[in-house]
Amino acid sequence: MLYGYSQSTTMVDGYSQSTTMVEGYSQSTTMVDGYSQSTTMVDGYSQSTTMVDGYSQSTTMVDGYSQSTTMVDGYSQSTTMVDGYSQLTTMVDGYSQSTTMVDGYSQSTTMVDGYSQSTTMVDGYSQLTTMVDGYSQSTTMVDGHSQSTTMVDGYSQSTTMLDGYSQSTTMVDGYSQLTTMVDGYSQSTTMVDGYSLSTTMSTTMVDGYSQSTTMVEGYSQSTTMVDGYSQSTTMVDGYSQSTNMVDGYSQSTTMVDGYSQSTTMVDGYSQSTTMVDGYSQ
Repeated sequence: MLYGYSQSTTMVDGYSQSTTMVEGYSQSTTMVDGYSQSTTMVDGYSQSTTMVDGYSQSTTMVDGYSQSTTMVDGYSQSTTMVDGYSQLTTMVDGYSQSTTMVDGYSQSTTMVDGYSQSTTMVDGYSQLTTMVDGYSQSTTMVDGHSQSTTMVDGYSQSTTMLDGYSQSTTMVDGYSQLTTMVDGYSQSTTMVDGYSLSTTMSTTMVDGYSQSTTMVEGYSQSTTMVDGYSQSTTMVDGYSQSTNMVDGYSQSTTMVDGYSQSTTMVDGYSQSTTMVDGYSQ
């Protein structure tokens, strides 16, 4: 369908589903195996959410201040905020931790700029890392479980990992960010910046199956995957789109704009497509 608002929906094997709405604010939703789900809204404030195996989850908001959070196995977590002061925190096995800040003042196990870094490992468990350069950073790992990371500058950041599961990351600057991982499953991410009141992103993964993603801005998007089968995607913007896959077979896709389209596949065989725009098909 070649209009200003084309839409393509493909269901390959009764499980995977790909929905693409190509306009000024395109959106792509793919559910591969009843578990993994990828939702991308490509506009000024695009967001991508992927749930791979009922555990790992990746959320990316790509704007001036993008953020990526990945939880791989209920233990390791990677958080990246890519702006002038990006930060990467990785917790590998509930014990070891690696923190890297990649900007003009980078910090890592090796420090590769004109700002030296000192790392001390006290007892095989606790670790203290301090970078003193006007952009100082202090990292303390107390008992192999809890971890606190604070970067105190114009762009301060605080990261606390309490029990090898829950993690809270706060970056308090003009573009503050709060990421909380409670139990190795559920995750809540809020980015409060110049887009805060109009751009709030909340992602919750409750039981390794259901996932709810809401981006509230001029072009909000809500994606819910309930049981590894049914999937509902709604983009509310004047070109809203709703996609429901109920049982791995039936699929209903509706794009409500000047060029609406409804596609229903009932049993993996029959398919009905209706385009209501003066050029029906």
